[in-house]
Amino acid sequence: MQNTPRIHRLKTEIAPYKKNKQHVVDFFSGLKGLWNKLDNYVKILACTCGVAVKIAKFMEEEKVRQFLMGLDNDSFLFVHSEIFVLDPLPSIDKIYNRV
Repeated sequence: MQNTPRIHRLKTEIAPYKKNKQHVVDFFSGLKGLWNKLDNYVKILACTCGVAVKIAKFMEEEKVRQFLMGLDNDSFLFVHSEIFVLDPLPSIDKIYNRV
């Protein structure tokens, strides 16, 4: 529990993180840096029941959503609609390359 303040601070930085006037490369690099810091504190424990895999998949999909939410809707509306219809969602790296 001693990492709770750090986790909270990082999630507070990630939630409103937007592209604004940055280039997509800079926006993604900044967001990925925050995710990497967060990953240092949030660990998924291994298990034999398969739940850890599902949690990891959920966390990856959450990164996809955060990335897409940070892109402005006016310029990237087509990308949003194109990606959100995919099932399953591609990895964050594949989506970044598509953008």
